Amino acid sequence: MNDSAEQAHTADRLWREHRREPFPDSLRHGAFDGTDVWLLEWGMAGSLVRRLDHGGPLDAEDSALLRTGIDGLDRVIPGMGDGAAADYCRRLRRIAALAVGDTPAD
Repeated sequence: MNDSAEQAHTADRLWREHRREPFPDSLRHGAFDGTDVWLLEWGMAGSLVRRLDHGGPLDAEDSALLRTGIDGLDRVIPGMGDGAAADYCRRLRRIAALAVGDTPAD
């Protein structure tokens, strides 16, 4: 399997896992560094659904939205006191990075 196919496979697997997890309560009403994580995820999810659930292309707009989401998560994850919420956000960040081709699949 080439790197691109492996990244897509890993992103698909992580996305399925992510969608089964409930959104952490600690993220529902809190803002971190002025950022509402639920809003970041909501925007990123639209792009990820188009790409991973429907196999659509990642256009420039979706790519930019995911990169903005990655930057936002990088900014807020260090300040999260809830380890489970931070793990949830790290997984979302990894899925987005895989979708835009920014990280190895591991």
